[in-house]
Amino acid sequence: MQKLFRRLMDTQYLTPAHINGFDNYKYSAIDTSPLSQYVMHPFWNWLVKFFPRWFAPNLMTFLGFLFGAMNLVLLSYYDWNFEASSGEEGSTPIPSWVWLCTGVNIFLAYTLDGIDGKQARRIGLSGPLGELFDHGLDSYTAMLIPTCLYSIFGRSRVYSVRPMRMYYVCLTVYFNFFVSHWEKYNTGILYLPWGYDLSMWGSTAMYLVTWWMGFERWKFELPLGSYGTLPLGNVMEAVLHVSAMANLPLVIINVYNSYAHRTGRMLSFWEAIRPMWPFLTFFVILLVWPYVSPNDIMEKDPRAIFMLSGTIFSNVSEKQFEMPPFCCGGRRCAKDLELEKSNEGGRESLKDTIYTTASEYERPLSLKFYARHDWPYFNCTSQEVRGIREKLDPASLQNERKIASHDEGVEEKFEMKHGTPQPVTVNQIYGWYSDRAYRYLKRDRGTFCRLIVSQMSVTRCEAWHWQTPMFVMSFLVSLWLPLLERPLLYMLLIVTTLSHWQYGASVVNQMCEHFNRVCFTVHKRVPQEEMLSKGKTLLAEKIGQPEKQQHEELLKKKD
Repeated sequence: MQKLFRRLMDTQYLTPAHINGFDNYKYSAIDTSPLSQYVMHPFWNWLVKFFPRWFAPNLMTFLGFLFGAMNLVLLSYYDWNFEASSGEEGSTPIPSWVWLCTGVNIFLAYTLDGIDGKQARRIGLSGPLGELFDHGLDSYTAMLIPTCLYSIFGRSRVYSVRPMRMYYVCLTVYFNFFVSHWEKYNTGILYLPWGYDLSMWGSTAMYLVTWWMGFERWKFELPLGSYGTLPLGNVMEAVLHVSAMANLPLVIINVYNSYAHRTGRMLSFWEAIRPMWPFLTFFVILLVWPYVSPNDIMEKDPRAIFMLSGTIFSNVSEKQFEMPPFCCGGRRCAKDLELEKSNEGGRESLKDTIYTTASEYERPLSLKFYARHDWPYFNCTSQEVRGIREKLDPASLQNERKIASHDEGVEEKFEMKHGTPQPVTVNQIYGWYSDRAYRYLKRDRGTFCRLIVSQMSVTRCEAWHWQTPMFVMSFLVSLWLPLLERPLLYMLLIVTTLSHWQYGASVVNQMCEHFNRVCFTVHKRVPQEEMLSKGKTLLAEKIGQPEKQQHEELLKKKD
């Protein structure tokens, strides 16, 4: 059993190409929320100074998630079917101390989520491992917040909403989280939504009011004059919808501006919306299932539906995908291989440039140059970039004033006369290149998976999720054999949850191994001196390998 567990945890989901992407990753986010800027960040900057430097940022992140998960566990135990606060006959109210715990827990989760990055920068441990770990757990939290809030109002027929309508709120929150990372996938910048800070403050206040005054305090209707009255539960439903969807216009504007000002990845339309397909697939399945359920599954077991939808959403949002087929690492493009196979022009033909832009350029930077040389060095200094260009493609420097300057950081506008514009920024290079992956052999393309890792490593996202057939089959079988609907629902919940946990733990373990980190401490896995010694040994072996191969070839010829 121990060996099986170790093998599961050691599963290698990230390829060397993924690791290269994370090696070159730099965090880029914009937070314009007044509540965050003028209240929370000053508070967090003051608070983080009280934590010892040996307190690992990832431990803060995980503890914050556990506080949120504890709320789900407590409320699931006392209110599985959301009936405890309904006020209906036969219901048992949730103990008041539970509301106090939930209020404290949600504030602690919010605080730890706000200071983990500050602690990482404070002790010099900020990097892609911490951000991936943070965003992966945040994608799970998107289910925890609305599900726990529903227990305050319950499924009252007068003062609240039915489970199906609360389910719409959950789907709206999932969409808001997903579209924020889809925005970064296209723009290269994570614009933090305002709704998160407001929802955390609002949740804390509501839990504490419920603890102090009881859930009955929320059982009243707002007078609307001639329009009648509006139950407070319906007001809460509307507030959650608005706070979740208020970010959508800004997302559209930011993505549009990234194309208009040529600062994003410049993906084609179909490549830009590619990450949406798995999300929309599960969105449709999990929306239609409760509607056509032969057993009215949403009324009988809403919490299981909420948890299943949140888990598969987190899985779709978090999982990784293969890098586009860059030719670094010794790979050659399909054109190279075709020429070599047909032996047209001999070895000299392999030096031919694949032109990609307007004919007015004497020799623009070629596809091969970006694929082979610019990708491993996209975070180099300007001097290093110039050195690479002088060594590998010196003629491209003649067009330097027609390309965004890597040396001075100045973009000079020029007229494009071709459907495929010359890449002028790092993001454009990746977007332009991944759009043209068909130029490369299919076996070199690898497999593509999900969103958070994709926008962090600037790679292509897959349009298919491996669990989709399982969900479709379970849905169809439940229609055919209604008796199996609930067992199938719980089977999906268990399988999805365990596979998601296994995936997340394996990816974190693999990244810790690569970055020589222990996840929940500030220590190295291997001492720095030993790492340097190992690196020198590998480098010596790599340098000596060609000589060894030549020696073996000479021995074969003599034989």
